[in-house]
Amino acid sequence: MRSKDFLRLCSLTPHPVMVVDVSGIVLFANRALSLRIARDPDELCGRSLLELSADDDEHVRAQLRLCCRSMRPLPLSIQLRGEPKNRLRLRLRGALLEPACAGRPASVLLHCVDELPGAARLAELTRRVSVLRAELRYRSVMARVLKDSIKRSQAASRAKSEFLANMSHEIRTPLTAILGFSELLLDADGSHSLGQRQHEFVTAIWRNGDHLLRIVNNVLDLSKLEAQVIQTERIEFELRAFATELISAMRRNVEDKELRLELEFSDSVPSHLVSDPTRIRQILYNLISNAIKFTQQGHVSLRVDAEWAGPTQWITFEVSDTGIGIAPEDQTRLFEAFEQADASTTRRFGGTGLGLTISRRLAGLLGGSLELRSEVGRGSVFQVRLPARLRQGEEGGAASVPARDRAETYSAPVSNLRFTGCVLLVEDGVDNQRVLSAIMSRAGIDVTIAPNGQHAVELALQQQEKDAPFDVILMDMQMPVLDGCGATTALRAAGYEHPIVALTAHAFTDEKDRCLQAGCDDFASKPISRAKLLELLSRFLEPADDPS
Repeated sequence: MRSKDFLRLCSLTPHPVMVVDVSGIVLFANRALSLRIARDPDELCGRSLLELSADDDEHVRAQLRLCCRSMRPLPLSIQLRGEPKNRLRLRLRGALLEPACAGRPASVLLHCVDELPGAARLAELTRRVSVLRAELRYRSVMARVLKDSIKRSQAASRAKSEFLANMSHEIRTPLTAILGFSELLLDADGSHSLGQRQHEFVTAIWRNGDHLLRIVNNVLDLSKLEAQVIQTERIEFELRAFATELISAMRRNVEDKELRLELEFSDSVPSHLVSDPTRIRQILYNLISNAIKFTQQGHVSLRVDAEWAGPTQWITFEVSDTGIGIAPEDQTRLFEAFEQADASTTRRFGGTGLGLTISRRLAGLLGGSLELRSEVGRGSVFQVRLPARLRQGEEGGAASVPARDRAETYSAPVSNLRFTGCVLLVEDGVDNQRVLSAIMSRAGIDVTIAPNGQHAVELALQQQEKDAPFDVILMDMQMPVLDGCGATTALRAAGYEHPIVALTAHAFTDEKDRCLQAGCDDFASKPISRAKLLELLSRFLEPADDPS
């Protein structure tokens, strides 16, 4: 048999085998040997047997020479050792494999046999089994500890979520009435118009209510971000109308300041964008609100631009102001939760320090970034840069628009919106019944009120039997007798197919999913502004004919 074939067989045998030359250089080692002494086969080849032996070097050389002169296998007293952690010792049997030929040294086949006697070997195995059992017991205990820890963590997380949800509901419910009635008073006209002093008082009520709402929203959003449960959407929306509506909605925030609120578009801005308008609005609202808070005079501007960077088009929103500015040493930690520039800033301007943290994280979720440039005493510029996913068939650019336009150019007051139709408002809170029905009545909508879900089911089915169903049902979710989900489920089970919109003070994602699974067609959270309520209803109601 050729030597190569013999070595191939040796590589397959489960017994530890190695081949060395007469000087002790390892020419071959099979995998069984490498596993036994915990060394890689490639590491063994080319090394000297002297390095692997626990015996004296001269003793090893003498044993190899003896093996080369013998015509039969000899038991050798060479001990082979593994790595320091491998305590196993092996003894060898050797036989001449190939004699010296043409200047090539003789090679010796070494077969390894355990040196430990049977009783000692059994004791060693018993010891190893004992160690493995102890390790298994330890791992079992640690697994139970980890499982208990996970259960406690999950319970704490559920308790935290329930607490936040309940607090959100309890705060948002009265805010619906506070902000709603304030808006109705501020938008009043004719004989119901306010005097200047009353207008200032109501504006202060609305502004502080809006501030409280933003604090609640920020706390909830930070909790969602930390739990990694915030999801983003991809919705096509008109970019200019979106920015214009945002600036128009914030006009009331600057009424008591000598500030100009400006909106600017570059010529390269596309007409439509596919992204998450809710999250973009949240980011910009935080940035613009901060800019207004820290600017006493001058201007606060929103500039919308578009640029190409390689194959990707980016939309940038720049919020600039002429406010107090931010020192370089404060700019980094400004994006950390609950941080502001310094303690005096907190005392003077208030705030939780969550807005910028949330805004940067939301920009990251959308695949973009939020950066800051600022100079003390000269103002700040916050730039939001987002990847642009354009509507199908649009490659950037748009019809020519003026390089600079104020928000007033684009404003479309919601007070002018009128609808035809009838709405069933299902709401147990008397104040919220009054404010929501007043908003809808001013828009020309016929409103019927149900104080709980059971009454709503009866009214809706009665109107359906009369072939005069409600055009839309606004369904509160938390009510006595029968809650909103129960009422919606009952209506759908009875074959009611007309629109039902959940209107709830809960603002968590799972609440929205629960409402939609119950059969609601849409979802909105309280408090809801007059503009958002009418925009929501516009999806289901026909606009009234223009009397002009």
